[in-house]
Amino acid sequence: APGEMVPMLKEDHPDLLKQDPYVGTVFLRFNTEVEPLNNPKVRAALSLAIDRQRLTENLIYGHRPASGITPPFGDYKTPKGVSFDPKRAAQLLDEAGFTDRSSFPSIKILTASRESSRTICEAVQAMWKKHLGITVSIENREWSSYISSVQNKDYHISFGGWIGDYLDPTTFLYMWQKDDGNNNTGWSSEKFAELLDAAAAQADPQARLSTLAEAESVLLNDHPIAPISWYARNYLLHPSVKGWSPLLLDNHPYKDIRLESVED
Repeated sequence: APGEMVPMLKEDHPDLLKQDPYVGTVFLRFNTEVEPLNNPKVRAALSLAIDRQRLTENLIYGHRPASGITPPFGDYKTPKGVSFDPKRAAQLLDEAGFTDRSSFPSIKILTASRESSRTICEAVQAMWKKHLGITVSIENREWSSYISSVQNKDYHISFGGWIGDYLDPTTFLYMWQKDDGNNNTGWSSEKFAELLDAAAAQADPQARLSTLAEAESVLLNDHPIAPISWYARNYLLHPSVKGWSPLLLDNHPYKDIRLESVED
């Protein structure tokens, strides 16, 4: 079900509406090679000024506020590297040299021409205006032009999302390594790379996950991205459908699903 229909469905068909966790994350990429986004304090300020709770309650229905890039699943403990703290955000922008907000450069959020993406970007734009006193613009591009601009780092901030290919944190972490084709932020970290290598060499599963969480903390503390929300699947399920179970990758084995008559 489209996200904007969720409030109505909650009201009219709460018995049919299902909202399942889904291994995916909505986030903003920052181009760390352009001013002022080459300053980690500016990136941190922008992230801290996003009220993710408000976004998920009012716009991205069924999603959960993201505290990191990796959604929680299995035994992985996502580090809490993302939060909403507008007072700290404003302080960081001061420290970055923008006490006079009118001196903040003109920057844009790039998004593909989708109504839902633009709506989220407009909400973030309003939060940055309210909490930081800065004005950013939004640029819509059709999909191929958007992808090309991101890959060429021809952008300031870009709206993005990532769906896990498999149930392991590395599907969300490896992409931020230097020269990975999905990174496109200009950001890299030797510490981050070392921790990913260390995790790959660990035989103990729990120690491996702890090391991956350390790596994720390095990524989050440097803010080349601002995670926004963790995905959910919103859908209607008729009571006659049996054998259907929520699955994190939404990869349902349809051979197990059957229909049974339902008494009126």
